[in-house]
Amino acid sequence: MTGQEILNRFSKDIITHLDNAVERYPTWPADNVHGAAIVGEEAGELIRAALQAHYDGKSNVPISVETMHTIVTALRLLDAIGLGCGQ
Repeated sequence: MTGQEILNRFSKDIITHLDNAVERYPTWPADNVHGAAIVGEEAGELIRAALQAHYDGKSNVPISVETMHTIVTALRLLDAIGLGCGQ
């Protein structure tokens, strides 16, 4: 599967979650350290969900949810930085 195919598969969900996050938390930290900390916190929750699924036999649904939260916070950080990855 190509990157474009993966993006097409999940773009609707990403936009929905991103809109919900911006509505619920309209402000984003002005500094990159706190923005990155939010992304790291979401990534930590993703790791916890994966560990629970693997070692405790829990559902993979929380992995999906926490992955989406991590993507959304990473996009908000990129937006706050104002630069593309190649710039």
